[in-house]
Amino acid sequence: MNNIKRIAKNISVSGLSQIITSLLGFIILIYIARYFGEAGFGKYSFAISITSLLAIFTNPGIDNLIIREISRNKKIATEYITNAIIIKFPLCFLTFFIIVLTINMLGYPQDIKLIVYLFGIYMILSSFTFLFFSIFQAFEKMEYSAAVMIIEKIILTLLIIFFLTQGYGLIALANIYIIAGFVCVVLSFFIIYKKILPLVISDYDTSSYNKYSTNSAKFGKAINSLLCKTLFIGSIPFVLNDFFSIIFFSYRYYYALGLKG
Repeated sequence: MNNIKRIAKNISVSGLSQIITSLLGFIILIYIARYFGEAGFGKYSFAISITSLLAIFTNPGIDNLIIREISRNKKIATEYITNAIIIKFPLCFLTFFIIVLTINMLGYPQDIKLIVYLFGIYMILSSFTFLFFSIFQAFEKMEYSAAVMIIEKIILTLLIIFFLTQGYGLIALANIYIIAGFVCVVLSFFIIYKKILPLVISDYDTSSYNKYSTNSAKFGKAINSLLCKTLFIGSIPFVLNDFFSIIFFSYRYYYALGLKG
């Protein structure tokens, strides 16, 4: 009965959050389109599209692998979380380098380059948030993911409406996304530190530590270079699936545009 209630709760929470975030996202898109017009909205859409495409390098299937492995055995959560974060950092630097290299090779104006750089930072921050979401999912705590997603959309909606009505442009818009992304990363990590890690059954003797130092000790002990390698290799099938899915849907999109033209 508890399992049924938990499943029902997760489905309800996820569905409700999807409705709320979709509604707020629609409001944001409509407002941006009306405010910036065709040219400005085109720049915004381009920056979102190219950074979303290249952001696949920040997450080579690690999130899916974490969901699978931690859901099987909650005891390994700390070790997997720590090593996944370690893998993320060099991948994020590599991704940002690829974004910079790509946009400069395409020869776009300086203002578009800056917008793409800023949205690239947002996508990198979002990749950490999605990593934390995968941990929430593995522990069947979808209410945390839902809360963070809703908070992000509320921050975006309020700040975008406020700053755009003050006459700010696309650079300010991109910075708003970075602020919202940063808040989500910090909030998600805080939830994991306070709510998820205490659920993990560990081998630590907590009698001589308070709960905060114990969690820090868990992170330190969990660093494992062999696991980093295993995570990276094991995630390859997932990233290949994501990559070909993106190529397929991008092809269909541009093929449809070609038919329209």
